[in-house]
Amino acid sequence: MKKLIRKILKEDLQNWGVSDATKETYKMFPLKEDIPIYREGNPYKKVWNNFRKGFPNTPEYVLRDFFEATFMQSPKNMKEVIQRFNSDPKPFLGSYWHDFFNANWKLEVLNVNPEDFTDKTINMFLDRNFGEVEMDYLVKNDKERTNIQRKLAKGNAMNEPVIVAKNKDGKYELIEGWHRTMSALLLGDNGEDLKNWDKVKIRAWVSTPKK
Repeated sequence: MKKLIRKILKEDLQNWGVSDATKETYKMFPLKEDIPIYREGNPYKKVWNNFRKGFPNTPEYVLRDFFEATFMQSPKNMKEVIQRFNSDPKPFLGSYWHDFFNANWKLEVLNVNPEDFTDKTINMFLDRNFGEVEMDYLVKNDKERTNIQRKLAKGNAMNEPVIVAKNKDGKYELIEGWHRTMSALLLGDNGEDLKNWDKVKIRAWVSTPKK
């Protein structure tokens, strides 16, 4: 059984192109009938392949994260894409996401405090009090995930990458990785205004608009 698990893990990692995953951190999508999505037996393979082909320059890490949250965890969205758009997710997505995926991408180390983010992101930080306010009605296992990330947070960019969009004014809009980001930023809390918090380092995939 252990040999079989290692074989499946190796196969999945090769197909997903995950370079930094281990058997401790790797998590397969909650796929229909437990069939990996790259295999012919999975009914969602066509949707995934069309998604990848539609945005060939977007890091697969980013595509996988979005695909899981938007389609794998939302049967309604998946059903609409399959039935209405012939398994092509691109027409399902609005202009914001097209611009986001088609932007320039780079894996970077951000040296930031809360004021380096957009007002929209900062307001969400404050609404959630950097993780102190539980939002289980919106975020599954919110408190548990917050506690885990606070134990892991070092502020030294060794985190699993978060995903951000960089605006023209240089501010970052946080797209994915709220628990990781808030936990890291709290390490810079020095009791002063947010703009004066100490900077911390966070590893992130950054989307920058094309000129």
